[in-house]
Amino acid sequence: MVLRYVMKRNLLNFILIKLTACLVAGIIIGSFFPFSAEASTLLFGTAFFANCIFFYFSNRTYNRSIWFGLAAFALSCSLGILTMSLHDEKNHPSHYTNHLQIGSIQTATLSIREVLRANNYNERYIADIITLNGLSVSGKVLVYVKKDSLGSFDVGDRFLIRDHIQSIRPVLNPHQFDYKRFLQKQYIYHQVNTRRDVILPLNKKTSIHSLAASLRYKINIALTDHGFKGDELSIFNALLLGQRNEVSTELRESYTSAGAIHILAVSGLHVGILLLLMNTLFSPLLYLKNGKTLRLVFLIIGLWSFAIIAGLSASVVRAVTMFTAVALSMHLKRATNTYNTLVLSMFFLLLARPNYLFDVGFQLSYAAVFSIVWIQPLLAAFWIPRFWALKKLWELTTVTFSAQLGVLPISLLYFHQFPGLFFVSNLIIVPFLGLILGFGILVIALSLLGQLPEFLMRGYQTILEWMNGLVRWISKQEAFIFKDVAFDKWLLVSCYLLIIMLVKYVETQSLKRIIYLLSAVLSFQVVFLYQRYERETTDAFLIFHKSRHTAIVKRNGERLHLFHSDSASVIDKTVHQYALGVNIEKVSKEALKNVFSFKGKTLLVIDSLGIYKVEDLQPYYLLLTQSPKIHLERVIDYLKPKRIIVDGSNYHSYIERWRKTCQQKKLPFHYTGEKGAFEIE
Repeated sequence: MVLRYVMKRNLLNFILIKLTACLVAGIIIGSFFPFSAEASTLLFGTAFFANCIFFYFSNRTYNRSIWFGLAAFALSCSLGILTMSLHDEKNHPSHYTNHLQIGSIQTATLSIREVLRANNYNERYIADIITLNGLSVSGKVLVYVKKDSLGSFDVGDRFLIRDHIQSIRPVLNPHQFDYKRFLQKQYIYHQVNTRRDVILPLNKKTSIHSLAASLRYKINIALTDHGFKGDELSIFNALLLGQRNEVSTELRESYTSAGAIHILAVSGLHVGILLLLMNTLFSPLLYLKNGKTLRLVFLIIGLWSFAIIAGLSASVVRAVTMFTAVALSMHLKRATNTYNTLVLSMFFLLLARPNYLFDVGFQLSYAAVFSIVWIQPLLAAFWIPRFWALKKLWELTTVTFSAQLGVLPISLLYFHQFPGLFFVSNLIIVPFLGLILGFGILVIALSLLGQLPEFLMRGYQTILEWMNGLVRWISKQEAFIFKDVAFDKWLLVSCYLLIIMLVKYVETQSLKRIIYLLSAVLSFQVVFLYQRYERETTDAFLIFHKSRHTAIVKRNGERLHLFHSDSASVIDKTVHQYALGVNIEKVSKEALKNVFSFKGKTLLVIDSLGIYKVEDLQPYYLLLTQSPKIHLERVIDYLKPKRIIVDGSNYHSYIERWRKTCQQKKLPFHYTGEKGAFEIE
């Protein structure tokens, strides 16, 4: 026990953790300041050469100087930069972006790589580009196929298109989810919008992804034939096959509100339980000669087979990589430090896929696991129950609390809510998750063999119904769900600093640790108070982009006024996201006015009525909305505005005509559908 805590206290002294931290720093630098392949290679070569020199002199003097350590860290940091550069597919000569003819119709061969969740109008896919205009290329694109009666595509389907390949539309309003940036982290830079009737199907290409998709399809057909359907079938697919596309929006939101959404995402929890199940299943192999090695081989094959069936998603690959290292340490029976195992898996994962660092799932997974390993033993030591049942319940409680404490700041940053009843959902569901997964694997095997008994199928489906019902009930206890919590990156850093210093103080009470803890509290308060001051003293005036609608927001400190053309819910959602981003709780609504004044500048709104002759008014800005039937050149000559603004409520033919007029008049033209929301500064 003493050794365990000494190892924890000296956590930062582990060289692997330091090198991984430098690798992470290099990846971040390479993300914000992209290096060419040549520049990053030169940087890494220089760092490697310097490291060799310091290593040579250190060996001669038998003394590891600080310069050798700094050179090693610089080498790891440059490795992170090099990794980002080498994985940037745009740097590869064969990438399609190096052969794309912007603005022209392209002829391309696509192969479906992944089926995404469809929206109301389109089927959505991620596809590999095989050829572009007759050239063999590489890369991925987002594909939208308009819904029709011809059905949808499957993984591995190949087809020929002749259409525009467009850039992915950037985020147009402040504090909205940046889908373009999200896709860029997956090396997806363009999209194709097409229809099924203009696509030329080609022979299907067999791959690991398509074979896994075919197996999942056979499993679903077998389960459907045995009576599985609806929410239970979708939850089964999420839990055991890693496919959440069919989970309804209502059920997904229920799991989120109940604090159990992690159960639907195949991750470390599922893979860890699967490893324990397989370890027990293959234990009889230990009685054979070389049984330990055979068990290890079967464990690794089983883990990666599960990863392939689940579609090799980022979360599955991370979890399987981590528990492959755990399986190896179990086989070698070494007292491998848990931190070293976790950091080693992180190091190699980031080398293989550096953009994992910016994946929310990656951040949540490692934050949860590190918190469990570090914080849970401290909490468990506060009380040691005498009875076995209480002991197991207390262990589960401390594990759940430790994990939630570790992921709390990240959850608030990305999701802006916190489920107060996560204890209830996790204490009830998690203990039975191993049983659910184990019986689920049995159900899959028997259904494929056509030998699934009726009682087993009905019983398993009933368990899933009970679980869904429990989650729905918990999610309806809205008094315990804290929503719309404003949280930014500075609060994230200060919050983690506070958590770390608090745990370090609980670990060892000393005057030095008290000072650190109080300093962390002070830093959190400083960030909070500064943000409050900024919120109270900031004014803003924005014209949002919304198709077919007009929305103007005027902010005076903590007061937010929305001026809108109607009460459409799409406007409410957009403004709500902005209000949450700037930490304002209440928004007042008013009908759209024709004249606004902000910081000495006047804005005139010309709507569908086309009225613009206002006595003694010379507006600085002119907003055209609701497609007014006006002669813009005459309006400009009469009002003499300094800038023309056009929002998303206008016809595209009108917008293009107004754009040409402004070009002739050499007048700045801002269309929110291209340049995003307009802010008067």
